[in-house]
Amino acid sequence: NTDNVISQNQNNKTALQQSFSTLNLCIKLLYDLSCQDLPPVFEENMQAITSLLHRYLTYDNALLHTDYEAESGPLDIAKAGIFEVLVLYVQKYEDAIGPFLGQFIGSSWNLLNSIGPETKFDILVSRSLQFLTSVTHSRQHAESFNNQEILGQVVEK
Repeated sequence: NTDNVISQNQNNKTALQQSFSTLNLCIKLLYDLSCQDLPPVFEENMQAITSLLHRYLTYDNALLHTDYEAESGPLDIAKAGIFEVLVLYVQKYEDAIGPFLGQFIGSSWNLLNSIGPETKFDILVSRSLQFLTSVTHSRQHAESFNNQEILGQVVEK
């Protein structure tokens, strides 16, 4: 429902901010409900869940950007929460999320390359790097980073 409200209010700043507050709560609930064990309903619907997470990890709307250099906006907070969920799933439920990780790796990398050095992005950068670090523990996905040029870009940027 929140996804539908966001889609219907692309040009309404107040509605978007309220919807992203709700989305952030949904992301926190997803994290909290997954901490102990992966609920069967989540495992059965992993494709739909990862699709929604990816949609909002790559989502952008200027109405959700903040002008304050030191304060994260609702969109950045949602993206940081998504990374937190992804780290949990990679560490505890890699067999369930593994087939969907490729899209998140590429999107994380693109996100890191597109955001600026402002303080408001610190939490987002930190969580994104935490996700990429957790992914490298998997032999299958570590090969994506086994390139001198890519490692140089990570350090440089």
